[in-house]
Amino acid sequence: MATMKASCSRWAECKRIIEARRRNLIQIMGGTCVRCGSSEKLEFHHVTARKWVARKVSRWRRMQFYEDEYRDGLLELLCSYCNKIAGKPPDPDAEPDF
Repeated sequence: MATMKASCSRWAECKRIIEARRRNLIQIMGGTCVRCGSSEKLEFHHVTARKWVARKVSRWRRMQFYEDEYRDGLLELLCSYCNKIAGKPPDPDAEPDF
């Protein structure tokens, strides 16, 4: 990976490679939301809280984290709607599902 990063001297080339890696990972993960089956607006969802802050990590490094987390079973593919629901804290006033 270090050799690819070194060859990305221009942002456009780096962005193209990052997007290709993202598309490849989505394809490897099945290309559909694991909850509803949608193939639109797919996002990576962390099964457990991640140990890194996205805004403090470069896009290049973020893709490396995603690939590692997928290999470790810590990442799933969700559509933006399901990811938003999955990220919401539980409603304390909701009726329990017994």
